[in-house]
Amino acid sequence: MKTMNLKIAMIFVVLIISSFLASALTASIGNARMILNYTLEKDKENVIEKTILVRNVNNVSVLVNLKPDAAIKDITEIPENNVTLEPNSDKDFIFRIRPTQPGEIEGKINVFFSDPSGKQTGVVLTSTIIMYVLGEGTTIQQNNNTIKNQTNNNTAVVEDVPKKNATGVRVSVGGSGGSVVNGEENKDANGVSWFFISFIVLLSIIFLAIIIDFGHNCNQRGCICRQCCLHT
Repeated sequence: MKTMNLKIAMIFVVLIISSFLASALTASIGNARMILNYTLEKDKENVIEKTILVRNVNNVSVLVNLKPDAAIKDITEIPENNVTLEPNSDKDFIFRIRPTQPGEIEGKINVFFSDPSGKQTGVVLTSTIIMYVLGEGTTIQQNNNTIKNQTNNNTAVVEDVPKKNATGVRVSVGGSGGSVVNGEENKDANGVSWFFISFIVLLSIIFLAIIIDFGHNCNQRGCICRQCCLHT
């Protein structure tokens, strides 16, 4: 009897988690990682302009919002943002990075997918940007190879590495269309996403404890459970 009640409780927990995941959007991006080599030029505005391909593979419209992390937010511009993508459509989102000094820079651009109606849980994917910026007479070590200063080179060499599970990653950031990223912290603008998850987990644990408690065999030798105490 106790084993049967435990199985029922476990099935209940699995159903709760499955229903929560089933309500989440599916996110897909085409550029999960970029490696950029760039040489600064004097007396010129140095700008690296690239794109991130964002796909809406859902059967509902999604609101897409791109946010650079703290490492590159001061040198990154995203001219077109907060765009609604129709079902089964895609778009190249332009971003511009303005390096100001030589060195190695690594940052991330977070791509948020959210349901404008708030009915489905939002998701977020990340594109990692690695830049090796050279200036006059500088060298940078990259994977045991030395990159030397190149003359008349104001273009970036891009290596796009596809993300293996880019179309199936589900990370909850809330279902509102106003999801935001603040520094390194991802959260829903309404601040309810992680609270809701914690509530579901707590509810599942309480339900599991109740099931096990009611299914306990009373009057066992040395038992001090609530039911046994009531029978003594």
